[in-house]
Amino acid sequence: KNYCKSLKLATKNNWRLPTYTEMLKLVNYYRYEPAKVDGLENVAIDKYWTISSDAADISAKWYIDFIYGETGTTLKYTKLNVKCVRELSN
Repeated sequence: KNYCKSLKLATKNNWRLPTYTEMLKLVNYYRYEPAKVDGLENVAIDKYWTISSDAADISAKWYIDFIYGETGTTLKYTKLNVKCVRELSN
């Protein structure tokens, strides 16, 4: 979260972590290794954080796995990749 918030890229500084719902749109459930939609560039075949919290455990966040197209929660201190996004209108 802090990485995206402090990111300055392409003269923009309003980056953030995507929500769980936003990241789900990038998963291709008909593929695995990688399970990502075609044309999605600069995405490692690995697990990525979302900003969405686990309602049952405040110390956990949701992640998306672009290896097999799985989702899950893990402790927010676990090291995973981030994919920063921003609103197109900003």
